[in-house]
Amino acid sequence: MLVAEWMTRSVVSVGPNEKISQAATIMGHRRIRQIPVVEEDKLVGLVTKSDLLRACPPDLNPFSLVGPIAQELARPIRHIMTASPVVVAPDAPLEGAAHLLIDKRVNALPVVSGTRLAGIITGSDISRALLAALGAGAPGVRITFEVGDDEDVFTFVTNLAKRHGVRVVSVTAFAHDKQRTAVVRLDQEKQPMVEEIWKTGHLVSSVARFT
Repeated sequence: MLVAEWMTRSVVSVGPNEKISQAATIMGHRRIRQIPVVEEDKLVGLVTKSDLLRACPPDLNPFSLVGPIAQELARPIRHIMTASPVVVAPDAPLEGAAHLLIDKRVNALPVVSGTRLAGIITGSDISRALLAALGAGAPGVRITFEVGDDEDVFTFVTNLAKRHGVRVVSVTAFAHDKQRTAVVRLDQEKQPMVEEIWKTGHLVSSVARFT
Protein backbone atom coordinates (compact mmCIF):
# COMPACT_ATOMS: atom_id res chain seq x y z
CA MET A 1 0.00 0.00 0.00
CA LEU A 2 1.16 3.50 -0.84
CA VAL A 3 0.68 6.81 0.97
CA ALA A 4 -1.34 8.19 -1.97
CA GLU A 5 -3.98 5.50 -1.48
CA TRP A 6 -4.79 6.57 2.09
CA MET A 7 -3.87 10.25 2.40
CA THR A 8 -6.41 13.07 2.59
CA ARG A 9 -6.23 14.93 -0.73
CA SER A 10 -8.45 17.94 -0.06
CA VAL A 11 -6.29 19.69 2.50
CA VAL A 12 -7.04 23.10 3.96
CA SER A 13 -3.93 25.27 4.17
CA VAL A 14 -2.88 28.73 5.32
CA GLY A 15 -0.28 31.24 4.17
CA PRO A 16 2.76 32.16 6.27
CA ASN A 17 1.66 35.78 6.54
CA GLU A 18 -1.89 35.06 7.65
CA LYS A 19 -2.74 35.72 11.27
CA ILE A 20 -2.33 33.00 13.85
CA SER A 21 -6.02 33.55 14.62
CA GLN A 22 -6.88 32.19 11.16
CA ALA A 23 -5.16 28.89 11.95
CA ALA A 24 -6.88 28.75 15.34
CA THR A 25 -10.27 29.36 13.72
CA ILE A 26 -9.76 26.63 11.12
CA MET A 27 -8.56 24.10 13.69
CA GLY A 28 -11.48 24.85 15.95
CA HIS A 29 -14.15 24.67 13.25
CA ARG A 30 -12.76 21.63 11.44
CA ARG A 31 -11.56 19.82 14.59
CA ILE A 32 -8.11 19.16 13.18
CA ARG A 33 -4.72 19.31 14.89
CA GLN A 34 -2.43 20.64 12.15
CA ILE A 35 -2.51 22.80 9.01
CA PRO A 36 0.10 22.93 6.22
CA VAL A 37 1.50 26.37 5.46
CA VAL A 38 1.71 27.03 1.72
CA GLU A 39 3.15 29.94 -0.25
CA GLU A 40 2.87 30.08 -4.05
CA ASP A 41 1.82 26.42 -4.17
CA LYS A 42 4.96 25.41 -2.24
CA LEU A 43 4.88 23.83 1.22
CA VAL A 44 6.86 26.11 3.52
CA GLY A 45 5.80 24.90 6.94
CA LEU A 46 3.33 23.22 9.25
CA VAL A 47 1.44 24.75 12.15
CA THR A 48 -0.02 22.47 14.82
CA LYS A 49 -2.31 22.79 17.79
CA SER A 50 0.76 22.49 20.01
CA ASP A 51 2.37 25.43 18.19
CA LEU A 52 -0.70 27.56 18.98
CA LEU A 53 -0.65 26.57 22.62
CA ARG A 54 3.06 27.36 22.95
CA ALA A 55 2.61 30.71 21.20
CA CYS A 56 0.31 32.02 23.93
CA PRO A 57 0.72 32.52 27.67
CA PRO A 58 -0.29 29.37 29.57
CA ASP A 59 -3.30 31.05 31.18
CA LEU A 60 -4.82 32.07 27.83
CA ASN A 61 -6.84 29.92 25.46
CA PRO A 62 -5.64 30.41 21.84
CA PHE A 63 -9.02 29.21 20.59
CA SER A 64 -11.06 31.88 22.41
CA LEU A 65 -10.12 34.68 19.96
CA VAL A 66 -11.23 37.38 22.41
CA GLY A 67 -9.76 39.61 25.09
CA PRO A 68 -5.99 39.76 25.72
CA ILE A 69 -5.41 36.79 23.45
CA ALA A 70 -6.40 38.79 20.35
CA GLN A 71 -3.07 40.62 20.23
CA GLU A 72 -1.09 37.39 20.43
CA LEU A 73 -3.14 35.87 17.63
CA ALA A 74 -2.63 38.86 15.33
CA ARG A 75 0.97 37.82 14.64
CA PRO A 76 1.79 36.06 11.33
CA ILE A 77 1.71 32.28 11.28
CA ARG A 78 5.34 32.20 10.09
CA HIS A 79 6.40 33.21 13.62
CA ILE A 80 5.20 29.94 15.14
CA MET A 81 5.12 27.37 12.31
CA THR A 82 7.63 24.56 11.85
CA ALA A 83 9.57 25.76 8.83
CA SER A 84 10.99 22.39 7.76
CA PRO A 85 8.32 19.80 8.60
CA VAL A 86 8.87 16.10 8.08
CA VAL A 87 7.22 15.16 4.79
CA VAL A 88 6.55 12.06 2.75
CA ALA A 89 6.07 11.40 -0.97
CA PRO A 90 2.76 10.11 -2.43
CA ASP A 91 4.46 6.98 -3.80
CA ALA A 92 6.17 6.13 -0.51
CA PRO A 93 5.20 2.80 1.13
CA LEU A 94 2.63 3.26 3.86
CA GLU A 95 4.83 1.48 6.39
CA GLY A 96 7.55 4.07 5.74
CA ALA A 97 5.13 6.83 6.70
CA ALA A 98 4.19 4.90 9.84
CA HIS A 99 7.87 4.67 10.83
CA LEU A 100 8.28 8.42 10.32
CA LEU A 101 5.30 9.20 12.53
CA ILE A 102 6.75 7.04 15.30
CA ASP A 103 10.42 7.98 14.93
CA LYS A 104 9.79 11.73 14.61
CA ARG A 105 6.99 11.72 17.20
CA VAL A 106 4.56 13.65 15.03
CA ASN A 107 0.83 13.19 14.44
CA ALA A 108 0.72 13.88 10.71
CA LEU A 109 2.90 14.16 7.61
CA PRO A 110 2.33 16.58 4.74
CA VAL A 111 2.46 14.62 1.48
CA VAL A 112 4.62 16.47 -1.03
CA SER A 113 5.13 15.87 -4.74
CA GLY A 114 8.25 17.87 -5.61
CA THR A 115 7.54 20.99 -3.56
CA ARG A 116 3.75 20.95 -4.11
CA LEU A 117 1.41 19.90 -1.32
CA ALA A 118 -0.48 16.81 -2.52
CA GLY A 119 -2.22 15.83 0.72
CA ILE A 120 -1.70 14.91 4.35
CA ILE A 121 -1.59 11.56 6.11
CA THR A 122 -2.20 10.97 9.81
CA GLY A 123 -1.87 8.12 12.27
CA SER A 124 -5.63 7.61 11.97
CA ASP A 125 -5.30 7.12 8.20
CA ILE A 126 -2.64 4.46 8.73
CA SER A 127 -4.79 2.74 11.35
CA ARG A 128 -7.66 2.57 8.85
CA ALA A 129 -5.33 1.04 6.27
CA LEU A 130 -4.16 -1.57 8.78
CA LEU A 131 -7.74 -2.50 9.66
CA ALA A 132 -8.61 -2.83 5.99
CA ALA A 133 -5.56 -5.02 5.35
CA LEU A 134 -6.58 -7.31 8.21
CA GLY A 135 -10.15 -7.55 6.94
CA ALA A 136 -11.63 -5.83 9.97
CA GLY A 137 -15.40 -5.50 9.91
CA ALA A 138 -15.96 -8.53 7.71
CA PRO A 139 -17.27 -11.85 9.05
CA GLY A 140 -14.85 -14.76 9.34
CA VAL A 141 -12.17 -16.13 11.59
CA ARG A 142 -8.66 -14.93 12.47
CA ILE A 143 -6.05 -17.49 13.44
CA THR A 144 -2.78 -16.33 15.00
CA PHE A 145 0.29 -18.57 14.87
CA GLU A 146 3.64 -18.35 16.59
CA VAL A 147 6.06 -19.48 13.91
CA GLY A 148 9.71 -20.45 13.56
CA ASP A 149 12.15 -18.96 11.07
CA ASP A 150 11.63 -21.73 8.51
CA GLU A 151 7.92 -22.32 9.08
CA ASP A 152 5.71 -21.73 6.00
CA VAL A 153 2.26 -21.08 7.45
CA PHE A 154 0.99 -19.43 4.26
CA THR A 155 1.37 -22.52 2.06
CA PHE A 156 0.04 -24.77 4.80
CA VAL A 157 -3.10 -22.70 5.43
CA THR A 158 -3.73 -22.05 1.73
CA ASN A 159 -3.70 -25.75 0.91
CA LEU A 160 -5.84 -26.58 3.91
CA ALA A 161 -8.37 -23.83 3.11
CA LYS A 162 -8.66 -25.01 -0.48
CA ARG A 163 -9.41 -28.55 0.67
CA HIS A 164 -12.15 -27.32 3.03
CA GLY A 165 -13.64 -24.77 0.62
CA VAL A 166 -12.58 -21.73 2.64
CA ARG A 167 -11.10 -18.52 1.19
CA VAL A 168 -7.96 -16.95 2.67
CA VAL A 169 -8.69 -13.22 3.02
CA SER A 170 -5.24 -12.12 4.21
CA VAL A 171 -1.97 -13.37 5.66
CA THR A 172 0.23 -11.05 7.71
CA ALA A 173 3.60 -11.94 9.25
CA PHE A 174 5.68 -9.82 11.61
CA ALA A 175 8.24 -10.05 14.40
CA HIS A 176 7.75 -8.59 17.89
CA ASP A 177 9.85 -9.10 21.02
CA LYS A 178 11.99 -11.64 19.13
CA GLN A 179 8.92 -13.73 18.31
CA ARG A 180 7.66 -14.23 14.75
CA THR A 181 3.89 -14.21 14.37
CA ALA A 182 1.64 -15.01 11.42
CA VAL A 183 -2.00 -13.85 11.32
CA VAL A 184 -4.34 -15.60 8.87
CA ARG A 185 -7.81 -14.26 8.13
CA LEU A 186 -10.39 -16.67 6.63
CA ASP A 187 -13.77 -15.70 5.19
CA GLN A 188 -15.59 -18.31 7.26
CA GLU A 189 -15.06 -20.87 9.97
CA LYS A 190 -15.35 -24.56 9.32
CA GLN A 191 -14.80 -26.49 12.50
CA PRO A 192 -13.16 -29.52 10.81
CA MET A 193 -10.52 -27.21 9.34
CA VAL A 194 -9.84 -25.52 12.68
CA GLU A 195 -9.56 -28.89 14.38
CA GLU A 196 -7.14 -30.07 11.71
CA ILE A 197 -4.96 -27.00 12.30
CA TRP A 198 -4.78 -27.80 16.02
CA LYS A 199 -3.71 -31.36 15.25
CA THR A 200 -0.87 -30.44 12.86
CA GLY A 201 1.51 -29.33 15.59
CA HIS A 202 1.58 -25.67 14.51
CA LEU A 203 1.58 -23.40 17.54
CA VAL A 204 -1.75 -21.53 17.49
CA SER A 205 -1.86 -18.69 20.00
CA SER A 206 -5.45 -17.58 19.36
CA VAL A 207 -8.57 -18.11 17.26
CA ALA A 208 -10.92 -15.11 17.00
CA ARG A 209 -14.36 -15.28 15.35
CA PHE A 210 -16.15 -12.33 13.73
CA THR A 211 -19.81 -12.20 12.76
